[in-house]
Amino acid sequence: MFGNAFPEGADKDVVVENVGASLREIAEHAAPRGIDVCLEMHGDFYYWEYTLRAVEIANHPRVGIVHNCDPREMKFGTISEFYDPVKKHLRHVHMHDLESDYPYKALFSMLKRDGYGGFMSLECSASTDPVRVIGLYAALWREMVASA
Repeated sequence: MFGNAFPEGADKDVVVENVGASLREIAEHAAPRGIDVCLEMHGDFYYWEYTLRAVEIANHPRVGIVHNCDPREMKFGTISEFYDPVKKHLRHVHMHDLESDYPYKALFSMLKRDGYGGFMSLECSASTDPVRVIGLYAALWREMVASA
């Protein structure tokens, strides 16, 4: 799920409360089916405080967070300042172009340190040779994780 953009003129606290209540309602429906509901740190919710607050409002064991590896985080500090507050709720890491300036090695190091066992996915630029690109990204990812 995406919290995404706050509607223009909306009270952010009310929006976060509504997102949290919605997460809880969806999780109650999904739980008997063994499904987790995750809120991605995306759009205006890329800033961890909004995402974390919504997940805490949901207060459901099947609700988690998708860390979106957004380069905008770096203008607020280090990767640990975005990762540490949400790590106990982290269920998925959504990566983008691994050759970017995003501090993936630092993130992978923290994930390894904390015994992260959730999912990871990669969104990358389009290619005319996707099989080759997937192979290259897989090799790059393995090297980055191994050296983290």
